[in-house]
Amino acid sequence: MKPLLSALAVLEVVAFVLTLGYVVVALGSYILFGPTVGDLRAARDAAIPAEARRAGEELLVEGRKSRVGDIRTSAAAAYVLPGGPGAFTEALTRSFAGHGWAVTWRAAISSNLLGACRGPLVANASVGTANALAVSGRTDAVLLELQVLPGVCPASAPPPRELVSLLVVASFVGFLATATYARVAGLRGRGETLRRSGGIESALTAFAWVPYVLVALRLGPELEPPGWLAVVGMVLALGGVGFAIWSVLALGRHYDLELEVHEGHEIVRAGPYGLVRHPVYLGIALHSLGAVLATGNVLLAIGTLGVTLPLFYLRAVTEEGMLRAELGDAYGAYARSVPMLVPFGPR
Repeated sequence: MKPLLSALAVLEVVAFVLTLGYVVVALGSYILFGPTVGDLRAARDAAIPAEARRAGEELLVEGRKSRVGDIRTSAAAAYVLPGGPGAFTEALTRSFAGHGWAVTWRAAISSNLLGACRGPLVANASVGTANALAVSGRTDAVLLELQVLPGVCPASAPPPRELVSLLVVASFVGFLATATYARVAGLRGRGETLRRSGGIESALTAFAWVPYVLVALRLGPELEPPGWLAVVGMVLALGGVGFAIWSVLALGRHYDLELEVHEGHEIVRAGPYGLVRHPVYLGIALHSLGAVLATGNVLLAIGTLGVTLPLFYLRAVTEEGMLRAELGDAYGAYARSVPMLVPFGPR
C-alpha cells in the first residue's frame, strides 16, 4: 500500500506542475493574441437559444497576420428555429441581453438581422447571405458569426476564462506548497505518530489534481456564468485558499496532509480553530465551490458536490474519531463549544 501511495504522490506533483504550466501558457497566449477560437465557440454556444438547432458545419478561423492584412479570429455556424429567422432573432436578442451582450443594431427587413458586442467580441446574425447558404444549404437558416474585433463596446466582457483557470489552479497549488512545507517543518518538532488512517479518505486525496485538469483543459460542458457571478466565484476560490493557509499556519507543528495523531498532540483553539474544528476543510470547500461558480464547468460541479465535499466530511469524521480516542474528554469539551465545519452551525 505504501509504494502505491508514494507513486500516487509523485503523479500528483507531476500533474499539478503540468497543469499550472498549461494555464500560465494559455493566459500568456490570451494576453498576446487575444481570445481563441475556443473562446468564441464557448461564448456563441452559451448565447444560442436552447430551442435552436444547428444546420450544417461551422466555420472556424484562427487569427493571424498575412501579407494582405490581419485575419481576425472568427467562429460561425448556422441555426434554424421552428418560428423562422424572425423568431430566432427575437430569442437571440433576449439571450444576448441575459449574457451581458449589448445589441448594437437590429434590421426589420434585411439579410443582416442583428449585431451585438461584448468586450472584444462582435456578433452578427444574417439570413440568406452567400455564407449562410454555403454553410447550411438552407434559405431559412440564420448564420451567427463571432469575431475578435477590439474596440469601443458598451458591454464589458466577463473575466477571461484563461485568467479564471490560472487563479483557480495557482491558488490551490499555493495551498499545497504551504501545506507541504508546514508538514515537513512540523515533522521535525513533534513526537512519534500514534495513529494513522489508511482508509479511502486518505487514498482519494492523491487524485486532488483531477478537478484542476478539468478546469485547465475545459473538459465537459460549461455554462457561462454572468460576469458578477464569475467574480464572486474567484473571490471565494482565492479567499477559501487564504482561509485554509491561515488554518495550516495556526495549527503549526500539528498539521499534516495525512490523517494522523502523534505524541504531544494538542488541541489548538487559536485563530480559525475558534470558529470551526476543521477550518482547512472549510477553506478548501469554499475554494472548490468558488471554482464551480467561476468556471461554470458541469463536470466540476458534479465532482465537487458528489465527491469532493463528501470526501471532506468523511475525512473530518475520521479525524474526529482519532482525536477523541487519543485526547479523550478534552477534545469532547472542545467539540461541544466549537462547530465542526460551519461557523455558528451544528456541533
